[in-house]
Amino acid sequence: MGNTVTNRVNVEAITKQVDDNPVMMYTRENCQFCTQAKQLLFEENIKYKECDLDLLKRESKSADYSGIVNGLVYKTSVTSVPQNSFDILVRYSGFEFTLYLARMLFCEQE
Repeated sequence: MGNTVTNRVNVEAITKQVDDNPVMMYTRENCQFCTQAKQLLFEENIKYKECDLDLLKRESKSADYSGIVNGLVYKTSVTSVPQNSFDILVRYSGFEFTLYLARMLFCEQE
């Protein structure tokens, strides 16, 4: 039974991406909410690192892609995009959360 879900979960890759980037966003190409979230961060001059899951799927081996996606779901318990990390402790999914966090964490500091 070596082909279990845990063999296809790469939590370490997700943890490293989040640790290395103060704002990390996981997206898909044709996701309107992802586009809105990226536009919001751009308008607020908030730098972020993006991981486009569709691009990742095309450019990597199937096992690498599955490990990242499964690791993301394992770590966040969320299957939708955009998924955002504004530091190692705060992770949210969806455009509304992006908007809320951007305002709370960045706009009120001005």
